Amino acid sequence: MQGNQGYPHSDRIDGVRRFVLRPPEHTAQPGFGTPDWLADLPVPQSRMELDVSDIESATATLKAAGYPLLAKTRTEPWGEIVTRFLSPEGMLPGLTHTPWTRKS
Repeated sequence: MQGNQGYPHSDRIDGVRRFVLRPPEHTAQPGFGTPDWLADLPVPQSRMELDVSDIESATATLKAAGYPLLAKTRTEPWGEIVTRFLSPEGMLPGLTHTPWTRKS
């Protein structure tokens, strides 16, 4: 379950589409593409990503509800599509669409 990124992750856990456990210092890079958190935003205390079938619709729903988006439907270098936002509770939730975990 250990990956080349230095943190545990797996696409092979029964009942779970994808599991990743990243340390807090890896929070800014996926959100902003920089190693440091932006000074004008609260530093999140937790992070969770939910894989969705229609990321455009889910992103539009969150945006309409007023959640501040940090990354909007961005394709990561490994092919996962993500939207990340901040919750009022200090959490960094993300919506993902991970094509390789889906049946064709």
